[in-house]
Order: sequence, then structure tokens, then C-alpha cells
Amino acid sequence: MRSKSRLKKKEIPKRNLLLKQSNLKEKIVGFFNNMPDLNDKSMDKEIKTISYAFIEKENYRSMDFSSMIGYKTVRELNAIFFSRFFPKEKKNVGRILPEEREKIIESLKEMYSEYTMFFTDNLFYNDQYFVLRQGDEIVAGVQANPVEFEIFEMPGFTGKVLMNILPELPLLSRLFQPGKFRFAAFEGIYYKSGHERFLIPLFESVCAKYGVNIGVTWLDNGSMIFHHLKKIGRMGFLGKLKKTVPGAVRLKFYNVPEEERMNFYKKPAYISAYDIT
Repeated sequence: MRSKSRLKKKEIPKRNLLLKQSNLKEKIVGFFNNMPDLNDKSMDKEIKTISYAFIEKENYRSMDFSSMIGYKTVRELNAIFFSRFFPKEKKNVGRILPEEREKIIESLKEMYSEYTMFFTDNLFYNDQYFVLRQGDEIVAGVQANPVEFEIFEMPGFTGKVLMNILPELPLLSRLFQPGKFRFAAFEGIYYKSGHERFLIPLFESVCAKYGVNIGVTWLDNGSMIFHHLKKIGRMGFLGKLKKTVPGAVRLKFYNVPEEERMNFYKKPAYISAYDIT
């Protein structure tokens, strides 16, 4: 009888594997604990710094990882969908003029004065801030960036409907094609007090200009804009069909006093669509 010899895979001792994992974890935690070092070298190392992340609450791995490196949930956000099967352009909607930018920035700063994390860096990107006018007055505005995603999977029964059935239906397929999900990402939403209803024709006109059927914005659930859009309604079919998974606004603080940190828990957060997309 002949004996057969088999090559065995070289096994990594469990102790060494755990040690490597521990060293990697220490390096990752160390990097995120020293993020102020990434600031401009001319800045004081003790300057107040905040690192932020937006994570879907059901993305448990990312939630666990961010907890491991010291991030904490301060607020909750949701994606809000706007859709039209046949969006139409409005004559009183167009790109903001260069000389109007400073004024709209001041209006936005006033509107978001009770928010945290508001900044204007991503506004006017590619000259894509659109406004709706009544006569010579701007009554609503939005930064709208064209985005294209390829979606591979969506959870739940509704996800299966969207992925497998909706793309095959003649009219509904205009709203969703997994291989080429095109939409306008909205941020920097502005409206004159009492004129929130004008956001609907503004959103529709922007979608028409880009040749898309969907607009998406991400908003703090406790924000004024979130509640105004919910109250207005008229956001379209897709928003009624697809209920979004709440997301978490997660922060890590550096050199920020405890009393200042509490503001981020109490006040609504500004969400930049550019950061998410």
C-alpha cells in the first residue's frame, strides 16, 4: 500500500494573527486620534477641529468601525426624493448671476444660522446654483449637481421591486434604471420666508435642464427644511414608493469644549450633497 503525502497550507499561528490585527487597529485609531495634524501647517495644533461622517444606520460594519475610532452619532438624516415622469422647465428659473452670489450667500447664512456644520465651499460648483425669480427678486434657490450611480443591490421587498420590476415597466422605468441611476443632487436649499412652495417648480425645472427625472437631497430630520418639504408634499411617485433608511451624522471632536459639543446634538446639521455623492 502506498501512502499519499499532501501539501498542507501554511497556517498562521493564531497568536500572530491576533497581534497583527491588534497592531493594525492601533495604527488606525492612532491616525484618527491625530487628525488635526492634517490641518494646514500654519494652523495651531490646538485649533478646534471636527471630523464628520454620514452613515446609513443599517450599515452596521461602518457604524461599528466609526465607533471603534471614536465617532459618535449626534443627529439623524434622511434622503428625500423628488421625481417627475415628464419634468418641465420654468421660464423664471435659471442659473444665478455672478453678481448675485454674495447676496444669496448672506441669505443662506441667515437661513442656516441655527444649524451646525453649515459651509458654502460646495456652492456654485460648476456654476450649478439655480434660482427661481418673481420679477427681479430671488425667492428660491438650490445647488444642483448631476450625479450617476450604478446600483447593484437594494434591501427588502421594495428594493427587489425597484431592482427587478420597475425597470421593465414602460412609464415607471423613467424613474429608475439600476445600471444608470441618474439624478440631481440638491444642497444649499434657499427660499424666502413663506415661499417654500416655490421649491417644487424649482426642483422640477432643474431636473428638466439636466434631462433627469429625479432629484435627491439629504436633510436633518429635525430641520425646518425637512418639515417644510414634508408639509408641502408633491414630491412625486418615487418618494411614496421608496422609504429611505435613516442615516447617522457622526462626529469626532478635537479640542472642542464639552459645552460647545452639545450644540451639535441639539441643533440641526447642514448636510452637503457633494460630500455624500
